[in-house]
Amino acid sequence: MDDFVTEFNEKMAAKSREVCERIEREDAERRGRPSEVERRILEAWPRFEDGKPVWLDSRYLDEGGEPQVVHGVQLWVGAGEVMADLINEDGWHTVLSEEERAREAKEALDSRGEQIFEGDMVRSKSGEVWTVKSASMHGFLPGYIQVRSDKFMTYFMPHELTRIEPDSWGRLELDADSGAFHYCVLRGIDYERGSTRSMMEAFAFDIIRRAKALAGVEAARDED
Repeated sequence: MDDFVTEFNEKMAAKSREVCERIEREDAERRGRPSEVERRILEAWPRFEDGKPVWLDSRYLDEGGEPQVVHGVQLWVGAGEVMADLINEDGWHTVLSEEERAREAKEALDSRGEQIFEGDMVRSKSGEVWTVKSASMHGFLPGYIQVRSDKFMTYFMPHELTRIEPDSWGRLELDADSGAFHYCVLRGIDYERGSTRSMMEAFAFDIIRRAKALAGVEAARDED
C-alpha cells in the first residue's frame, strides 16, 4: 500500500511540474509577443530603403537632400494612416508616410575606409592635392564629393581619394625639401606656366601660409 501511495504521489508531482512548466512557457511566449499597439508601432516605425530600421543617431537625408542626424522619432496619425517624423538636432521634422522609406545619408569614405569631412585635404590617384568643399554624396552628382584647388573645382568618388593627415611641422619640412615644381604640381597650386620666378613665389607663399597656420599667427591676428 505504501509503495502504491509513493508511486501515485510521484506521478502527481511529475504531472504538476509538467503543467506548471507548460503554463510558464505559454506565459513567457504570450509576454514575448507584442500587443496590438506595439505591433502597430513596429509596423509604422520608419525604415531606410534597404529595410533597416531608423534609430537615434542614424544619418538620413531631409526633403532638400541635406544630410541630417536623427535626434528623435515621432509617430502620429494623419489622413487615416500612421505618419513618422524624423527630427534633427535643430528640431526640424522630415515627414514620412506609412509607405515611404527614409533615405540614408551615406558617409564619404576614402581609399583606406576613413571618413572624409568638409575642409579635409585629400590626394587623388594622380597625386594632386585638393581641399574638400563638400563631403556630401547627395549633391549635384550623387555618389561624388566636391573638391577644389586654388583655381579649380571638380568632383571625385570618395574611394578615388586618400585623406591627408592634418598638417604638421614635420610634414611642412618634408614638403619644403621636395622642390618648388614637385610641390606646386602635387598640391594643385597655380602659377604662371613657364615662369620659374612665378613658380618659386607660389611655392614660397604657400609654405609661409602653412607655417603661419601651424604657428597660429593668423588666429592671433584675428583675435587682436
